[in-house]
Amino acid sequence: MTHQYADWAQIYTESYIDCVMGMFMYGLILTVHVLAACLFIGTVFFEVCIMAAVRKNLLGYDFAPLEKALNQRLFAIMPWVLLTLVSSGLSLLHTHYRALLSFPDSSFAVLLVCKLILVASVLVQFGLIKFWRSRHVLTARRSQLIHRSVWVHVLCIAILAKAMFYWTW
Repeated sequence: MTHQYADWAQIYTESYIDCVMGMFMYGLILTVHVLAACLFIGTVFFEVCIMAAVRKNLLGYDFAPLEKALNQRLFAIMPWVLLTLVSSGLSLLHTHYRALLSFPDSSFAVLLVCKLILVASVLVQFGLIKFWRSRHVLTARRSQLIHRSVWVHVLCIAILAKAMFYWTW
């Protein structure tokens, strides 16, 4: 009898530890994901809303050295931010993959699929900018259009990220 109790206690303890570690890891991954999203959204906001307004207000100034320095720094950092954002997002997706099995019937799954489509679009646009930049065909107009598009996409992704847990139908 004592032996059975000891086995049960060991199983309970191991399962409790697994549960606590799972919750800790989920929380850690979620925190990393949110921080990477803040960095990415903040960078896009800065480029689209702040720099565009500064350029308009200071037409006589030469922004080429500043933009070159900013672009070099951003193109060094942003791939790592995106890698962190996407890999942590995939880890979070792994915990919710069963929701995708009920895709058309679940509001959570529908919103998650919409979010994934927007994420794929942002990644394609980021790749397109890198490709055009490597071929030296990235014009100011193309860059401006893609940045505005990415800005709209990331705002929608952020809204969907919250809506997935609150909107139901």
